[in-house]
Amino acid sequence: MRIKGFIWLENVIEKLEVKHNVTQGEAEEIFTGRPKIRKMNRGHFRGEDVYRALGADSIRTISGGIFHSQEEQ
Repeated sequence: MRIKGFIWLENVIEKLEVKHNVTQGEAEEIFTGRPKIRKMNRGHFRGEDVYRALGADSIRTISGGIFHSQEEQ
């Protein structure tokens, strides 16, 4: 899977920082290496799939969700 970019919702950025103590940059950093990506299930919308990425930033292991829409290709 090739990640071309990120679309962040403000409430997700805030939740990462407040609840998980992870910055937006740290979350994106897991994709600079070779994260393990696993398909989890179908999304809530037609053509949307949900994946889990597991990677590491410079300090810790981080897991994040990826929502991929077929219609955006």
